[in-house]
Amino acid sequence: LTPRGSTLAFGFDALLLSKIPDANLVSTPFARDDAMEAGPRSFLFETGVSARWTIGRASVFLRPSLAVMDGRFTGRLEMGAEYLLGTR
Repeated sequence: LTPRGSTLAFGFDALLLSKIPDANLVSTPFARDDAMEAGPRSFLFETGVSARWTIGRASVFLRPSLAVMDGRFTGRLEMGAEYLLGTR
């Protein structure tokens, strides 16, 4: 299926995230607040498949994904190429 010296790899991933939109743990110190914990939450579910074709030190990849956040659907397509520098 692939030319000699190359590899083709496939993958699958999924992410489930639940967060409190009003909580900011990046720029504020942590303080437990029971009222905030009982408040509304935001949910994100994302799933995607990936394909990577590698020939020597070069590779190309493709990753389409679908996400649902609070009832809204979105899609994303990541494409890229890499070349590894240095010695092995």
